[in-house]
Amino acid sequence: MSDFSNIIHLNSLLHDLSSEFLKKELLSAGYADLEPCHGDLFFVLFEKKSLPLTELAVCCGRSKSTISVMVNNLVKKGYLLKNKDPQCARTLKIALSTKGLKLEKVFISISTKMQSLINASLNEEEQHKLESVLCNLSNSFKINLNNN
Repeated sequence: MSDFSNIIHLNSLLHDLSSEFLKKELLSAGYADLEPCHGDLFFVLFEKKSLPLTELAVCCGRSKSTISVMVNNLVKKGYLLKNKDPQCARTLKIALSTKGLKLEKVFISISTKMQSLINASLNEEEQHKLESVLCNLSNSFKINLNNN
């Protein structure tokens, strides 16, 4: 084994290629104004329907400030709505607009294509093992960052 593994490089390459794939699919579906990073946010809202910004950030695994910028951008583009929470006047809930709701079928279609690519390369056992390994590596880096 060499002194340095190729894991981080391959992970970055996979991230770049999958982002490129997503951009191409979004463009061909007529959504050139969306970025791959918006996917997590939309999937959470497809399931949860409406959430306060803080909860949306937690569900997406991103900082509140990052999600806030994304939400403001998507509100301007007409995909999301900010509604006052009837139970707490200081809280805004983020929800999909009619335009945003129309994306669910597009996102499912793109996700199905991506899963087909994964299924063509890895069997189910290999997929579970890879998910476990990536989760372990991510946790190791999180722990290290939190301790330093």
